[in-house]
Amino acid sequence: LDEGTALDEESLGRIRGEIRAIKERIASASCPPAPSSHGAGRFQRPPARPRNPITLKRNINGMLGEYKSRKRKCMDFVENLADAMEKKVKDVTGEKVLCLETDEEVWGQWTDEATG
Repeated sequence: LDEGTALDEESLGRIRGEIRAIKERIASASCPPAPSSHGAGRFQRPPARPRNPITLKRNINGMLGEYKSRKRKCMDFVENLADAMEKKVKDVTGEKVLCLETDEEVWGQWTDEATG
């Protein structure tokens, strides 16, 4: 019993040492590196300029279009799967087959007047 306990204490000491070394590596990695004299600002990005509202709106509309196309493709797949399995779409998306949460289930039915 004493040999087993001694071996366990020895392995525990090694593991604690490894944990201490890992914590030190994490602490040293979280500190920002000291700036060097050559090429100090070479890889830093310039400060972001204020975005143009028109460009911002275009980006948002582009992301919205991408979201809608992905959602349409996903729902087409689910509808085809439901037809092939001869089940309702709600049964396929529910907990019985795919366990999908649709936006309508999470947030309720809503429409966007600006984009339809």
